[in-house]
Amino acid sequence: MSIYGQVGEGIRYAIKSGQLAAECITRGKVTDYTRQVRRRMGWSLTWANFGAWIFYSLPEICFYVGAANPHSTDGFVATLNDQRGYDWLVPYILGCAAESLVTFKWIKPIVSQPRRPVQGG
Repeated sequence: MSIYGQVGEGIRYAIKSGQLAAECITRGKVTDYTRQVRRRMGWSLTWANFGAWIFYSLPEICFYVGAANPHSTDGFVATLNDQRGYDWLVPYILGCAAESLVTFKWIKPIVSQPRRPVQGG
């Protein structure tokens, strides 16, 4: 299994992975471990990696469209509480972003704030 450091979910998925290892050991099926990790967590982590790529590519827009949108933050809470996976969260947030762009409902802070000068360089 790969480590998805940019997602910030290392501890939760390490615990899940340890629980899966314990289950496989107690059932005497250690060879099933890798398949079980991929089956139970792989697709969600693939979506998490894609979501992280979008966020870190466009952080300012993602902050205002995602973090400033209460629907998106509710989705994050549900995912971090393990009620939903990233395979649900990322498409959900993309839908929230599309709604924000169409209605300009949550995007007003981007349009109304003056651009900050770049420091350094």
